[in-house]
Amino acid sequence: MESNLGVTTLAVAQQLVARFPSLTLLREVANSTLERREYSLLPIGAIEPELYALRLAEVVLALGINIEKITGIDEVRVNAGDFTSPFITTHTEFFDAVCVAMEGSETIRVTIMGPTFLIPEHVLLERSRRKAGRNFTKELQDKLDQFTLARLVIRNSRERFLKTIDPYVASISDRNAVVEQMLENLDHLRRGLIFPRLQFRCVDTGFSNIPHLFDSVGLLGSRRSADTAVDGGWLLNDPAVLGLEKEKYDRVFNASQSQSEAYEKMEQFLWDLL
Repeated sequence: MESNLGVTTLAVAQQLVARFPSLTLLREVANSTLERREYSLLPIGAIEPELYALRLAEVVLALGINIEKITGIDEVRVNAGDFTSPFITTHTEFFDAVCVAMEGSETIRVTIMGPTFLIPEHVLLERSRRKAGRNFTKELQDKLDQFTLARLVIRNSRERFLKTIDPYVASISDRNAVVEQMLENLDHLRRGLIFPRLQFRCVDTGFSNIPHLFDSVGLLGSRRSADTAVDGGWLLNDPAVLGLEKEKYDRVFNASQSQSEAYEKMEQFLWDLL
């Protein structure tokens, strides 16, 4: 591998788009440059070429691939400084990194597969006892009162959400009791009794890239299918790219629905679990 010292993600992405201006061309470049595992971390489906180029640039820099081999340009430099974005290759390592990033942050923008922050504490504690690594859901629940800005995009994936609960309940009746407690917690949230700064939207933004964005760092999770857990991802520590990810997140958040509509969707999702 050859060093890309002095090259930033945004600069590489700009060069990629200039050289390969369509999504089709960018995907052809990625397919011919990356190994299968690395290629699987890139977005699938419809996406703007500029955003795809940002993801591809993250991968290129993380692997130390010579930029000239892709862009045909000897040198790509900007004045923002030197940043790279290393891969995270397991579920446990990814959420351990998310928890570390969350600790010192006053803001949070994340996408989650269901209303995990409403799960009763005893279920989350049992999950912590059985699973390796840090429990992002429990730590998020514990810190939601402390953020100055807290935004959650919730995909409400029934299959993925039940996989989060079912291993820790003994029966369907126990699961229903958990869901009923979550409905009560949702009512408390609506009345401002818990997490008063929390804003959320219920919208499915897809499964291939899952943002976890904080004050000065972000992480993009990836999964192989809609029904599987996050199996890794990569770190965003270029301020320019992190800023673009936050802008994209806020655009989706603000355009999707009102807060009252989100409450209605969430309540219906929970009732449908019973």
